[in-house]
Amino acid sequence: MAGVIGCGAGFPGDIAPDSKTTFAYFGIVGVDDFNFGEMWQLEKKLSKLTAPYHFETFSGGHEWPTKDSIERALAWLSLQSLRAGTAPSDRSFIDEQFRLRSTEAEQLLISKQFVGRIESFRFYGSRLSRSTLDISAHHLEKRNSWVSQMK
Repeated sequence: MAGVIGCGAGFPGDIAPDSKTTFAYFGIVGVDDFNFGEMWQLEKKLSKLTAPYHFETFSGGHEWPTKDSIERALAWLSLQSLRAGTAPSDRSFIDEQFRLRSTEAEQLLISKQFVGRIESFRFYGSRLSRSTLDISAHHLEKRNSWVSQMK
């Protein structure tokens, strides 16, 4: 198994991610979902491991995410395959994803949705640590507005 898209729930109750977890995980959860806390805890666990992961929220409860969220999840999994070398290089796909996420991040900045902008930057992961996006994300994390949204 190369990747999983988890919608509104994490791993089964008797299974927890550990150092043997190697597949990519894209989690999507509604901000009003009763499983939001479970997904939050899963993000904390995955952050301590080496397997690639990404989480995103949408406005809603315990329901299917939007089409856009699913499309982002599929694109992110495709990027993970490119990184792992299990898919042939596709520069035009990478460039298109970069353009889409940059546009999305700028729209979020204009509407002062700083947390969402950080998540748009993190879409690519730490492997682009020298990119303009990571540098911008680093500066945004220090902004008071971002800190106040996280409380």
